[in-house]
Amino acid sequence: MKKLILKNKIASIIVATLLVISLGGGVWIYTSYAQEAPTLEPGQELTVEVDEASSTDEHVEVEEERTQSVEQEFPMDMGEGEVRTALHLMSHQKVKAKKKWGALPLTEERVDRLITVVQSGDYNNGNQYLDILNAWKNKDFSQADKHHNTIWRMQNGTVGKATGVLNKAQEVAFVEEKFGKKEE
Repeated sequence: MKKLILKNKIASIIVATLLVISLGGGVWIYTSYAQEAPTLEPGQELTVEVDEASSTDEHVEVEEERTQSVEQEFPMDMGEGEVRTALHLMSHQKVKAKKKWGALPLTEERVDRLITVVQSGDYNNGNQYLDILNAWKNKDFSQADKHHNTIWRMQNGTVGKATGVLNKAQEVAFVEEKFGKKEE
């Protein structure tokens, strides 16, 4: 009888430990990737413009009133992980994926700033970041899904692999949902 009680206690401890580990892993994944989309303060405006001259379909440019400058958002001493996260979150505006955690408007200002940061820094994957950023600077989003997945693999992604590039209507819907303003 004592052996049976001991076995039950050990089994309960093992199950409880596995549960705690699983929950902790889930919380870690969520907090690592579930960054909130920028929120607008009362009185701030967000507009969406469609760039009809885009070299690959159209680009939905998000113009936002900011509470901090792009230099504050992307300081010159950004770490490699911070650069990856910025690229990953911006790519969400362009890609099809079953799961997307977080978003950051993909704007010319952010792309230009990240190019400056990456060119001035010493990043292990700097050339890959610049290839992505330069394509985006030239409004070539035809490979945005591949760009997303390159960064996603660097982050050891397991959920949310991009499966294609959004069309204009899908991108507008994404921008409206995440950043709160309809196309004008």
